[in-house]
Amino acid sequence: MNFDEPMWTWIEELRGAGKRIAILSNMPSDLGETIKARTDRMKRFDFVTLSYEVKSVKPESLIYEHCLEGIGTDPARTVFFDDRIANIHGAEMLGIQAVQFLNRDEVMGQFRQ
Repeated sequence: MNFDEPMWTWIEELRGAGKRIAILSNMPSDLGETIKARTDRMKRFDFVTLSYEVKSVKPESLIYEHCLEGIGTDPARTVFFDDRIANIHGAEMLGIQAVQFLNRDEVMGQFRQ
C-alpha cells in the first residue's frame, strides 16, 4: 500500500497526452481487493487486468491478450514495462514492445513526453 508518487504523476501525464494506460499485474487477490476498496488507484487506468481475476499469470499469453483486448490497442503500438525478463519475453511473443523496468528515473526519462 506504499505508492510511488512519481509513477502516478507519470501515468497522469501520459493520460493527459492522450495515451491509453492499463495495468497488468500478478498481484495477490488480497492486495488487489484492498487497493480497490481503500483507494481510487485502479480507476486511474483505462483498463485493469489482474491475474487472479482472469485466472492467468504473466508470462502466459492469455493475460496479455486480455489486457490488449480491454485496452483496445494493437500489440505493435503497445509498450509493456516489467522488471522480470520472463514477462518481457511473454509480451514480446505477442508482438508487444517490451521494456525491462529496473530503474524508474531512467525509464521515465526515456519515455517521458
